[in-house]
Amino acid sequence: MVQAARSGVQNIAEGSMASATSKKTELKLTAVARASFGNSNNIATSSAEEAANTMVCLINQASYLLPKQLQSLEQKFLAEGGFTERMYNQRQTWRGKT
Repeated sequence: MVQAARSGVQNIAEGSMASATSKKTELKLTAVARASFGNSNNIATSSAEEAANTMVCLINQASYLLPKQLQSLEQKFLAEGGFTERMYNQRQTWRGKT
């Protein structure tokens, strides 16, 4: 159950990072995360204690990974700029203005 939660959260994070350049990859990774959560964390048939433990596990994993994702996104943005900025620079290069 813990590994499924880790896998699901990691796939969400990776899908989010890929979203700027590939919606196909984002959709694929999000679907994998959904499958990880769905196959291993069937809360509907779990006892109340198991369901609560599952939710606590998912919250802990998300709380652990989200700051790492934000830090990674910030570093990437500082190093490379945003998508619009990169496209503008490429367009200017293509036009021969830089």
